[in-house]
Amino acid sequence: MLTPRSGIARYTYEVSKGMKSISSDIEWYYYQGTISRELIDYHSKNGNSHIGLRHKVKNIVSSNRYTKALARKTLEVLSKLQKDSYDLYWESNFIPEPSINSKKSIVTIHDFSFHLYREWHPKERVDYFSKYFFERIDRADHIITVSEYIKSEAVEILNIADSDISVIHNGVDHSVYREYNSFELEKSIQKFGINSPFILFVGSIEPRKNLLRLIKAYISLPKELKERFQLLLVGTQGWNNSEIMDMIESENGNIRYIGSVDDIELAHLYNLAEVFVYPSLYEGFGIPPVEAMACGTPVIVSNISSLPEVCGDSALYIDPYSIESISEALYKILSDTNLRDDLTNRGIVQTKKYSWQKTSKEHLELFSKFI
Repeated sequence: MLTPRSGIARYTYEVSKGMKSISSDIEWYYYQGTISRELIDYHSKNGNSHIGLRHKVKNIVSSNRYTKALARKTLEVLSKLQKDSYDLYWESNFIPEPSINSKKSIVTIHDFSFHLYREWHPKERVDYFSKYFFERIDRADHIITVSEYIKSEAVEILNIADSDISVIHNGVDHSVYREYNSFELEKSIQKFGINSPFILFVGSIEPRKNLLRLIKAYISLPKELKERFQLLLVGTQGWNNSEIMDMIESENGNIRYIGSVDDIELAHLYNLAEVFVYPSLYEGFGIPPVEAMACGTPVIVSNISSLPEVCGDSALYIDPYSIESISEALYKILSDTNLRDDLTNRGIVQTKKYSWQKTSKEHLELFSKFI
């Protein structure tokens, strides 16, 4: 992985770490990038985690975002000089690397937004996926999807058998995403200058997260609710977001964007929020709503894609294409303490279904069938 700890990077790190902790008799090789280096550091006390020569070279080259293309070419040359061979190659990020020699290969597909909703991605990303994904995915012996919803899309789009796909849901780290006491929350209250109740959104500031409609729905709330509850946005800046940022500025402090935070700070913000809202237009799984529920926060989520599957009866659902639907849900949940309490209790029960330990165990069981 070459990106910060985004959803896919989180998945890769947590599952790889979890599998390694479960099974000590498997020799692990990690391939390129920040997450691979973190995993090697994490397992440095053990003697069965490695990065091969060509992987080391690619790590060095690919650490600079301007030389990623060179990194791929470097690997192609090195693969001809050094023929590493593995029993199983797991590609956690959509597109398998053809130069890796293995008896079997398994690929995780997180969603199909790059194919179904090209307008939500930078052209460079769409071009890369269009060129390599469909060409290389046929080489996979098996596919993992992170929800039944994405499995159904994979069967249709890739025209493959249902039996060639396994669904393994993402997890949540319950040691971090949990309920905290007021003393533990105080540091984040001070750091972020929190002095009033707020509505929380977590995610990248980009088109598919549907922030324009969320902001318009918030603006349409009665004046007394807006004066009482701020809208707090947390996440990386993403792309194509100038209109969103302009709308935030125009609200004179009622809407705050605080950028990225670390895991503990994020867990604190979930705890402090009156409600978490996630009006995404498309999700393969949707980790933030699960994290919020694990922290005892009532959630509002879209009624489409994988979110009903993941959140069950523990969320208040909206039509993400309707500003009125989002606004009505915000009004309803902010005005009804009993509803918030009910969703909190349901959410805590729902999140017990998800843990990275469970996710890792299911991956390892699947991989064992192919080794």
